[in-house]
Amino acid sequence: MSRVDALKHCDVALVRKRLIGLHFWERNLAVGGALGSGKSEWLLNLAHTFLQKGEGIRIADVDITNPYFCVRERAEALRAEGFQVITSPGNARWGDAPALSPEVSRSIGGSDRLFLDVGGDVRGGMALTQFAPLLKKEGITFLLVVNAFRPQTNTLQKIAVLHAELEMVTGLKITGLLSNAHCLGETTMEDVAKGIDLAKEASEALGIPLLYAGVAEALWCAVVGSSEERATLAGVPLWPLERRILLPWERGVVDA
Repeated sequence: MSRVDALKHCDVALVRKRLIGLHFWERNLAVGGALGSGKSEWLLNLAHTFLQKGEGIRIADVDITNPYFCVRERAEALRAEGFQVITSPGNARWGDAPALSPEVSRSIGGSDRLFLDVGGDVRGGMALTQFAPLLKKEGITFLLVVNAFRPQTNTLQKIAVLHAELEMVTGLKITGLLSNAHCLGETTMEDVAKGIDLAKEASEALGIPLLYAGVAEALWCAVVGSSEERATLAGVPLWPLERRILLPWERGVVDA
């Protein structure tokens, strides 16, 4: 069975709903990590799963480092799906240093779940600094993406440095890790396993739980399918990760 055929016979939405129930989640959630590590993909996957569970979801674009490959690019499409999306007002959202909307602060203590799309590396984490006192009061799940194939996080020492710097800059504690070892369409389960090994090493060294390891949807369905035995790797639940942030040359093209 090809990866495309496997995907047609695989209820990944149901799998993600089950996986989301394995952990406690604060009303506010942020995902940090190195530039290009897959932060926004993970944030949107988690947000979409909660939306499918019937919860009200707000997504706030607080990426001050890069106007591309982030939530603001997909704002209208996300609103059409049922999300509430907070971006900088007007054309300011496309600036090199976009102003953050005051609506972010008002949403932190709201009834909807708030997902904060943070920029890459330590500079991106600075956007959370101004919200830290309120986030500490209301509670936040702050996740760090570990991508074994990005130069900023391909060793335990580099992960530890990024972890320490993000906590220092934001004033917030990182509460969980996500393994996101990927090489775009060339990713294999061997790559996923290598990423898990490094992420588990970081989890043990930093004393932070490793929640999931991301696997592309089609690969997940082809390898895992309905087998509970293959739904984890080295004891880590495998999350069927949907590509929701596309590269410029992929937009408008159906991935077969």
